[in-house]
Amino acid sequence: MNNQWQPIETAPKDGNDFLISFYYREDSEPIEQFTKITYWSDSEKGWDGMAQSIRTGVIKPTHWMPLPNPPKK
Repeated sequence: MNNQWQPIETAPKDGNDFLISFYYREDSEPIEQFTKITYWSDSEKGWDGMAQSIRTGVIKPTHWMPLPNPPKK
């Protein structure tokens, strides 16, 4: 498994969770970068509740990365 940041265009659309990195935009200028756990939603045709923000340009996803494995006992 590749645990490095990858281009958003290669993100899985299978409903599994992963990390997404995106910029919040205001007046077309990037303001701040965020990271969030998300997944692709077929019903929204976008990332977990962010599809409208993507369509309006408020956020600009750039990269994704698989979630790390949970800690072992």
